[in-house]
Amino acid sequence: MNLRSLGLIGVLVAAFGGSAYAFAVEPVLLTIDLTDPCNAVITATGAFSSTDDSSTVEGAGVDLNNFLVFSPEGSSTSSSYGSLTPSGAETSYDTVGLDNASGSWVDLNLYVSGGSVETQSFSSTSSAFTGTWTVDLSQYVGELPSVGTTGNIMAGFSRTEGSTIGLWEIVSVPEPSQYGLYAFLGFAALIGWRRLSTSRLALRA
Repeated sequence: MNLRSLGLIGVLVAAFGGSAYAFAVEPVLLTIDLTDPCNAVITATGAFSSTDDSSTVEGAGVDLNNFLVFSPEGSSTSSSYGSLTPSGAETSYDTVGLDNASGSWVDLNLYVSGGSVETQSFSSTSSAFTGTWTVDLSQYVGELPSVGTTGNIMAGFSRTEGSTIGLWEIVSVPEPSQYGLYAFLGFAALIGWRRLSTSRLALRA
């Protein structure tokens, strides 16, 4: 390695304060499939929290910060049951509502109703969430994020804010009927490639 390369590395290290964490990326902890807003599917990825935080309870839940594109004129809570559970707790989330920790009512708050005091113990050495949960977000149609959108997940909500523990991400899961189409297209592409390869070999001969 020459002196010029060493000098460039030195400049980069100095620019980022000499910290390797400057390039760190927050882990995606929850994916959300909004293909059917009436049956939006929130799924735990199994990734670890980016930081340790045991300062909040399930009654506060977590906020998916800046989830909605803009604040709706009105909203209500929606209750349903699944298996999505935060680390350190035994009870699954059962209620979805809006929160304003980001400054306006665009944060999606996932929590356990009834004032649950079970501690959420997020850790950088264990999965932040487990399970999956299907919820009705149809009341927010027109304000929902597009596929590929990501945002912060904050432990707690506006009244008891904890740390940012990772990211949420909007994904698209193909319909079962589409798998056959993908398989057909892949097979057709393979046949086309083989024919092209055969033609090239014939020309060379």
